[in-house]
Amino acid sequence: MAAEVLAAAGLAVTVYEHMPSVGRKLLLAGRSGLNITHNEPLDDLLARYGPGAGHLATAIRAFGPPALRSWCGSLGETTFVGSTGQVFPASLRATPLLRAWL
Repeated sequence: MAAEVLAAAGLAVTVYEHMPSVGRKLLLAGRSGLNITHNEPLDDLLARYGPGAGHLATAIRAFGPPALRSWCGSLGETTFVGSTGQVFPASLRATPLLRAWL
C-alpha cells in the first residue's frame, strides 16, 4: 500500500518481494476465503491487536474498514459481511483482488 501511495504521488518506487511470486502471502492467506477485515466499531477492531494496537491505531484509523472495502471496490472486487462479521471479497478468493491490484 505504501508503494502504491508513493507511486501515485509521482515518486519512483521499487518493490522487492522475498517470495518467488508477488503477493504469495496474500494468496496463501486467502486459500480458504480471504478475510479482509471485520465489520465492527473501530475500537473493537483495534482491541483485536492487543498490545500492538497502540502502534497500529493511527494507520488503521486513517485507512479503516470502510476505506479498505472502498479500495477493494475500486479494483472491481466488491465485498460482503459474513455471518461472523468478517468482511470477504465477493469472489471469496484472494487471486482476483491481487490481480486487480497488480
